[in-house]
Parts: sequence; structure tokens; C-alpha cells
Amino acid sequence: MFLPKFFFSRWANTPEKHNLVQLAFSLIFFGLCYMIPNKLHFIDYHLLPTLFNENVSIPIVDWTLILYFSSFVQPLVATYLIRNSERTTRFWFLVRIMMSVQGIIFVLYPTYLTYRPDPLSRPTLWQPVWKFLHMADTPLNCCPSMHVSVGLLCTIAVFKFRNLSVGLPTALWSLGIIVSTLTTKQHYIVDIIGAAVLVLLILPFLLIEPKLKKLKKE
Repeated sequence: MFLPKFFFSRWANTPEKHNLVQLAFSLIFFGLCYMIPNKLHFIDYHLLPTLFNENVSIPIVDWTLILYFSSFVQPLVATYLIRNSERTTRFWFLVRIMMSVQGIIFVLYPTYLTYRPDPLSRPTLWQPVWKFLHMADTPLNCCPSMHVSVGLLCTIAVFKFRNLSVGLPTALWSLGIIVSTLTTKQHYIVDIIGAAVLVLLILPFLLIEPKLKKLKKE
């Protein structure tokens, strides 16, 4: 099966350069697939449905901002936990594939949130954090949630390549991030469902181990 070489790191099998290169490529993909579609759009935005009237039924919880921002650290922690150059290459490759699919969705079917809290209405301690969040992250291109999809992929990868004792804390972390997307009013439930569906489509490429190369006859 042919895959574009651009998705791969030149030094994927060099341990001392591996993580840095994978991270650099993924940051580029994040910019191309999320940040740019947020700033440049050519199609009218679509209003996301609230399945359970989330704007009212789910309260704002200020301290969950910490969980929300921790999503940006989680892939690095997952990379450390996996501890295998070949497997982390597969993990980062799928992260970039997933970002690419989401980027296409953001361009072809852009969405927006109707409600986000006014930072000045929040407790004084958290106001600067809310202001930074709203400055850095617009209420656009919400479905599927990239926070949720990356978190789920991190969890599955750690479960796959490590064990229950390591995977369970990662799963609880991801669950906290998922909840935080709702309690910070950054996403609706439909965004979470969309992210879960996307991860399910990509999941076989993570779970199926590649065939070992046959040993050459001497």
C-alpha cells in the first residue's frame, strides 16, 4: 500500500531524533489542518446542534480549563509511555492522518458554537485563562473535536502497546479532557460523537500489527 512519504519522518528510526521530528511534523499538521481553516474559510459556517441543550444542562466548571489545556501535552506523554521507536512512528503517523481528515472536514463543512462564556463574568482568578483560551481558540471548526480524537487515540495506543496499569490512568485523563470540552463550552456532544466515529475508522491501522519481513536466506 502506497502512503505519501511526506507523512513520515526522515529519521524515524533514529532514537535521538525520532520524537523531536515526529512532534515537529505533527505541529505543522496542526497548523495546516486546524489553525489555518480557523482563519481562512470560503464556505458559510453551519450551526452545530445541541443534543441535550448543553448550554444550559452542563455547567461551566472553571478549573477544568486545566484539563482542557493538558490535551496538548497528552501525545507527548503517550510517546514516552509507548517507549518504542517503530510504534511511536505509527502513533504519530495516525495522529497526522486524523488531523488531515479533520482539516478536510473543517474546510468542506465548517461549524461554529453559539455560546461561550464572557471571561469577565468568571471568577477573577480564572479570567486571564478564559481570555487566553478565547484569543487562541476561536469558536469555529468544532466538529469533530480534535481534543477528543487525539485523546482517544492516545488512550488506545497506550493500552495497545503497554498494559492496563498504564492504560487506565491515560483513559481517565482522556475522559477528563472529554468532559472539559463540555464544561469549558468549547464543544457540544455531537463533536465528541464525531471524533469517536473518526477514531473508530482509523483504529484498525493502529491495532493491526504490520507483518514481519521475511528473513533473507543466507
